Amino acid sequence: MMNDFDKYCLNHLGISSLQMENWRKMQDTLYSSSGMVTASVTPNIIEERKMNVAVMDVFSRLMADRIIWVAGPVDDRMAIIVQAQLMFLSQVDSKRANTMHIDTPGGSVLNGLSIVDVMNYIPNDVQTINTGMAASMGSILLGAGTKGMRSSLPFSKVMIHQVSSGTRGHIADNRISHLESEKYNYVLFNMLADYSDKSFNEVMEVANRDKWFTAEEILKFGLIDEVVYPEDREVKGLDKYLEGFDKYYQKLMKK
Repeated sequence: MMNDFDKYCLNHLGISSLQMENWRKMQDTLYSSSGMVTASVTPNIIEERKMNVAVMDVFSRLMADRIIWVAGPVDDRMAIIVQAQLMFLSQVDSKRANTMHIDTPGGSVLNGLSIVDVMNYIPNDVQTINTGMAASMGSILLGAGTKGMRSSLPFSKVMIHQVSSGTRGHIADNRISHLESEKYNYVLFNMLADYSDKSFNEVMEVANRDKWFTAEEILKFGLIDEVVYPEDREVKGLDKYLEGFDKYYQKLMKK
């Protein structure tokens, strides 16, 4: 399937071979906090078939099951590959749902909204699963999934906040940039309100500063529809392990 995906990206979407190679390098390496490559984390999967043996990387095998891994900062490289995967899977089958596992600290608003555009553009339902962290723009991607199909794993967290803005240059241009940031802040808060069935003012009050949610808290907030627990055994989530933390912290601060 990945060969077909390569052809689709190169011939139909105009994605360059360099961008594809960069994406593979990103998927194939684990970065330390300093940004240096430390180890390869993408094993090859050997799958025996009737007539041959197929060898592919794990992300390609997941995409064969319509699973897309949306991991790392939201930037132009990540956005264009996620969009290409969504559009490719829609071309393969326009009725089956796609699954996006989200684990991102956020990033570019424009790149994130371009992913949301494609999620809405294709006819397929999009299931979103918070697998680690959906912060900032990641919370928008999580909430943009098809309602009723948005979920979180028990230890995953969500963070919502105002748009970050940084400008340099002439004062007049800074005013223009600041106005654009205000517009996007307004837009994203309205999107969170729609996704959570809340009012703009309710979201504004909560997200005026960084606001972190556990999986159960973001479920109550309305941004997701379910926290996924194993059916065959009892597993405690983050909320259970945090019981008693407030008293513990108050006691700690008195020392």
